[in-house]
Amino acid sequence: TVLDYAAAMAYGNQYAVNTYGYYIDLTLNAENAGFEFPYSASVQGIMEKGGQEYLQLRIARKVDSLVESLSTRGISKAYISCYIYEDADGIVQFYVYYG
Repeated sequence: TVLDYAAAMAYGNQYAVNTYGYYIDLTLNAENAGFEFPYSASVQGIMEKGGQEYLQLRIARKVDSLVESLSTRGISKAYISCYIYEDADGIVQFYVYYG
């Protein structure tokens, strides 16, 4: 089974819009935005825990974590961009950038 990172990123962005009313800005990245500590997992671990469905759940939980962190700082709305990639070692990195 192949993981679809683009679909998971789109899922995370829509989750942020539908759940929290956040705005999507796909231009946000590590050089021009903030982000909370990223989550990472091995491809094998993701596959063992449910594959694509688990991937999407993890990015949604990363959005939840970011929203909670921002709300403790008094920020109720933000621009966000979910980003997922697999590194050369087969580790999937999850980021949610905000600005």
